[in-house]
Amino acid sequence: MLKLYGTAVSSRLLLGTARYPSPAILADAVRASKTDIVTVSLRRETAGSRTGGAFSS
Repeated sequence: MLKLYGTAVSSRLLLGTARYPSPAILADAVRASKTDIVTVSLRRETAGSRTGGAFSS
């Protein structure tokens, strides 16, 4: 069993959330994989549909 920051993780499989056609299909994939770790990526966007920009605090 793997332990990360005091949390026991039974599966070492990591599942990324990118490129799923819908949130429902992503949720089904997470459940079916029985993974304990899911990675999430963020895309920065600014007003007017321009990509990039900075995060505001």
